[in-house]
Amino acid sequence: MRPMPDDLSEPQACPPAPRRVAGSGDAIAATSSIDRGNALQKLDRHEEALASYDQAIALDPGSADAFNDRGTVLQELQRYDEALASHDRAATLRPDDARVYYNQGTALLNLGRPEEALARYDRAISFDPLHADAHMNRGLALQRLQRYEESLSNYDTAIALDPGWADAYNDRGAALQKLQRHEEALANYDKAAALKPGCADACFNQGN
Repeated sequence: MRPMPDDLSEPQACPPAPRRVAGSGDAIAATSSIDRGNALQKLDRHEEALASYDQAIALDPGSADAFNDRGTVLQELQRYDEALASHDRAATLRPDDARVYYNQGTALLNLGRPEEALARYDRAISFDPLHADAHMNRGLALQRLQRYEESLSNYDTAIALDPGWADAYNDRGAALQKLQRHEEALANYDKAAALKPGCADACFNQGN
């Protein structure tokens, strides 16, 4: 999928997480359906994955994993309103999971609702301060809100947690460019291009 406007990285939902396996027969069968859906997601067979998650939910309507992973595949299908509803249900079922709040934020950001996304990323970070993706996407949300100076601290944190993340350098460069700090922006674009040769976003931004 192409980057979103302003040549920033496109926010991505978290991949499926390890499951919490319950003991009843239906719950175990639901877990198998979730595992099947996760395998299908990795093969980019998203519609089939969605059917597996729906089967898991039919077997175990209280499975936060099934709702969260269902939301993830719906985001891959760009069905963001439905994805958000699934992540919202997962958050109700498991209100202490940073990944669920991160995925809510990503759906909201893809829906063009950065203020609401920001609140979800804050929630994710409150549960997991080392969640690099949440810091990265919090920076994206701030950029959508034209709060460029604030976004830099999130990109700095994302880079500190993952120093080889080309997209973080690219998006940090975009924020610096908006702040008219062109030399620093260029240095970040150069770093992104070095880390990810052929990175179209960094090469585009280097030339602007």
